[in-house]
Amino acid sequence: MAKSIKEQVKKVTRHNDLIEAKMDLSTMQLRIFLGTVVQIKKEDVNFKPYQIFVKDLLSDCNVKSHNWYETLREEAESLSEVKLKLPVENKKDFFYASLFSSVRYRSNLGVLELSFDPALKPYLLQLKGNFTTYELQYVFPMKSQYSIRLYELLKQYVTFGKRYFTLENLRDILSLEDKYPNFADFKKRVIEPAKKECTKHSDIIFSYKSIKQGRKVVALDFFIKRKANSKDIDTEQKTISVTHSDFVQELLDAGLSEQRISEILNEYKKEEYLKFVWEKTKAQNPKKLDSFFLKALQDGYYKGNYTDLVTQKQKEQKKQEFHNQRKAVEQVQQEFDVQFNVFYERSADRIEKETLSTRLEDRKEFESLLQEKIKKNPAWQVSYDSYVNGDMSLFRNFLVKKYGKEYEYSKEAYRQFIRK
Repeated sequence: MAKSIKEQVKKVTRHNDLIEAKMDLSTMQLRIFLGTVVQIKKEDVNFKPYQIFVKDLLSDCNVKSHNWYETLREEAESLSEVKLKLPVENKKDFFYASLFSSVRYRSNLGVLELSFDPALKPYLLQLKGNFTTYELQYVFPMKSQYSIRLYELLKQYVTFGKRYFTLENLRDILSLEDKYPNFADFKKRVIEPAKKECTKHSDIIFSYKSIKQGRKVVALDFFIKRKANSKDIDTEQKTISVTHSDFVQELLDAGLSEQRISEILNEYKKEEYLKFVWEKTKAQNPKKLDSFFLKALQDGYYKGNYTDLVTQKQKEQKKQEFHNQRKAVEQVQQEFDVQFNVFYERSADRIEKETLSTRLEDRKEFESLLQEKIKKNPAWQVSYDSYVNGDMSLFRNFLVKKYGKEYEYSKEAYRQFIRK
């Protein structure tokens, strides 16, 4: 059975592209849409038929009882025809989609049955990132559709505390291209009511500054804050102290407040990522560096580039670690060789003395062995000549093998011997 909208203490979660989509909806239609969105569950992989009690909807919308059916019929009929213009990366592309594939009223149940257009699945189901969540109670009491839309657009950037819009872009999102052409009227009918309603009903407050070219207002800077009693504030993450490093000083110089910087550092944890995004945004040479930087963080413009960079660094680090390990092994081997050579020389000297090297039998046996080698390979004549001229290294090897222990002439045997 359908629950009334008032009973739905739910959170609205939508992809940021759907929040920034151009849509022309009345306040009632927006409430129907949001009252439907809150019924989507995190685990849903497909849309379901959703229901809203008409009685509660009309009560919340303050519709008079004598004309409620005609009002509902007109709103539902136009709602079924609403088209969205969704943001796309390529400016030459465009993407239009329907909001609902069907809208049906069941008089016997007193409910509206609504089905989302399947094209909206990536914007409402199984969201993993680049989305915004807020409680339905913050917007449902608002009387103006523009207040609801502007709240959503600013809620996206509450962490950063600031959002920049060209007037043309904001008008386009709100479907107000030709309405309130005079900025004074736009301010009076759209911005100021939204400011009052956000302050009264929502979890944020905002102020704004007009940006002019000559005498014409061409853009708006919005400054956003959470209310002190906002449920969204995590008491463990309100503010962290900011160390004024060179990087932080750059952010301050660009116009970001210390409070905003502390929130960014607290949210993203990794300063290396922030520095990477900062350098990337600077390279774009945007007109509003601070706003572009915050937008890049919000929408993850450079996450892929940063991931590739981290992966490359990890590969290089592993390669360097392997090189260092191999170098360390080689150094240990060199030290062992030096140790063994010293030991070997001492052993050869000792064995030579212990076996009374003046014994002619050993010399004759060694010389006979060399003569045999010379017969097989004349190159051994060089070794024999060296021996005759006083080089005793080969003779010592002969004596070590004849009288000595294995570890005294074998490196591997010596290695095992010194490990005992």
